[in-house]
Amino acid sequence: MAITNWKALKKEKKYTMLGLFLDEKKEYEKAFKCFFEAGNDPEALEKIGEYYYTGRGVEKSYMLAKKYFKLAADADNVDGMYNYACCESDNEKRYEYYLRAAEKGCTRAITMIELMKKHGEIQDDVKTQK
Repeated sequence: MAITNWKALKKEKKYTMLGLFLDEKKEYEKAFKCFFEAGNDPEALEKIGEYYYTGRGVEKSYMLAKKYFKLAADADNVDGMYNYACCESDNEKRYEYYLRAAEKGCTRAITMIELMKKHGEIQDDVKTQK
């Protein structure tokens, strides 16, 4: 994505973009700090979860990864929805977040829903409550 007006970008998006750049350069600790500075930017929240989950640039913490994936998911980030579902042990919640991601075109979530059905973790007629 070409940046034509850097000053017009929100502060949060600037930090997220810088974090993504540093992530590509494998400067993980610096990237993590940028994602954290991005505040409530959904993409940054998902990346924080990813970093906690993998231990990249920060100490591993599945609890914090799940927390940040949920924050990203609830801010309408598709990867956050998928990753939160992957971390969730409650089948109904997992299904709900996979379904939300699938509705936004996430093919991995569609596959996981089919696997949940195949393994009897959910019924074919399960309805998500909101």
